[in-house]
Amino acid sequence: MSTDAVELSFQRASVHLVHDVKRLEDGEDLNDALLDFFVKLGQALIPNRKDSGGIVGFNEGLSPVAYLGSYFYGMLQKGHTSDGRQGHANVANWAKRRLGKGGLFAEQVGALAVPVNELLRDYMGRQQEKHWWLALLVNPRAPCPNDGPLQEAVSVSCLDSFARTGMRYKPPRRALKVEKDSRNEAYFVEVSSFSRSGFVALIAFRAQGDGSLGPLLDPRLSRLQFGHRVIKEPELDLKVRNYGDHGVPGVLEGTLEFAFDSSTRICGEYTLHYAGVGEYKPALKLELRREPNQSQLQVSKLLGGYCGKEFELSESAGSYGDAQVAEALQLADTPQQESAHDCGFFILEQVLRLLQLSPTALRSLASKSTEDIASLPWPSQREVVKRKKKLREITADLFVASRRQNTSDSVVLLKNDELLRKKLLLAMWEGPYFARAVANVISAAVFAADLFLSQN
Repeated sequence: MSTDAVELSFQRASVHLVHDVKRLEDGEDLNDALLDFFVKLGQALIPNRKDSGGIVGFNEGLSPVAYLGSYFYGMLQKGHTSDGRQGHANVANWAKRRLGKGGLFAEQVGALAVPVNELLRDYMGRQQEKHWWLALLVNPRAPCPNDGPLQEAVSVSCLDSFARTGMRYKPPRRALKVEKDSRNEAYFVEVSSFSRSGFVALIAFRAQGDGSLGPLLDPRLSRLQFGHRVIKEPELDLKVRNYGDHGVPGVLEGTLEFAFDSSTRICGEYTLHYAGVGEYKPALKLELRREPNQSQLQVSKLLGGYCGKEFELSESAGSYGDAQVAEALQLADTPQQESAHDCGFFILEQVLRLLQLSPTALRSLASKSTEDIASLPWPSQREVVKRKKKLREITADLFVASRRQNTSDSVVLLKNDELLRKKLLLAMWEGPYFARAVANVISAAVFAADLFLSQN
């Protein structure tokens, strides 16, 4: 190639200097090319292995986290198929080509990471926008026939950086205005629904008073408490706006929008202090829980069917338990993105962290609870922003090296330049802290020597 390098490649994944690299900037969406490129680099380098000379090299053999590309799930469901065995024909050779003869059921594979592109809809069912989240099929070999005394566990974790859930209250949750240590039935607030969309909480309310205590209080004085976090100064959107006055009845109806930080969990009990602490009693208890939506249920079903067909074609004896995968969905509370553009970056960061784990450690996670999975140090918005900056810088370094060495092949670039390999590794990895957290969760000393693919 010429010295004016405009493209980099790594194991059949490529990024273009003009069309792709700009997607690493703030306010841009990570595209398929960059996601595939950096996942493959992560598979090759995370965690690092050092030879006797202390040189950072490439990992050998299969990655513990199998990855069949950002287009895999879209192709699997091509034609709107609801049967993973039928959809297998669309991606029949993907696993064999990328993973070899053993495929997904090889001893070296602990999980399959699948980016899912979902079309979001509003509460009326109207289409809004597309959103990426990560489906993590943990221990895909578990539903294979097993002659041993114990059946291994399998799970499908939905790692969603823009999770949506909500509750409708019938009858509405109700609180009364406090006046001189007593509650006034003529002044009340009712909450009819409560929801979370990513880091934003939305409360639909109606406040009413007969004018005997003057105008209604400003809803923007409300506070929403979740654990130790107290969120103030919500955004107010009123569709009925009549504060009333002394002797004049008032009615307010609309929504309050509270913005939490990225790391605040979604499920649990919240407390609404409407119009301020102690103004209305009782303080309203608003609980949220997550249930799988149709898209998430479809993902686990399709992946189960796909694995079943993959096992059947491997000519192994017995039948694969498709239903075990379909019924193994977990909705773990993970940090939420605070922008509309970072879902792809969250997926990349989640995969980079999972690549710290050995197959044994990954398989151990399949038997852990949703709460255990949620307790792991998944990436927050702040960490994703830092990762973007590092990836921008190392990508620039790779293109400079490409021009200097007159090749677009990143394998050649990295083999020829140990310093560049180290810089790339540090751009994707800050040490095995995620693996240590997993070690604490699985709490099994017998696995201690096998939790990391490399030792410090």
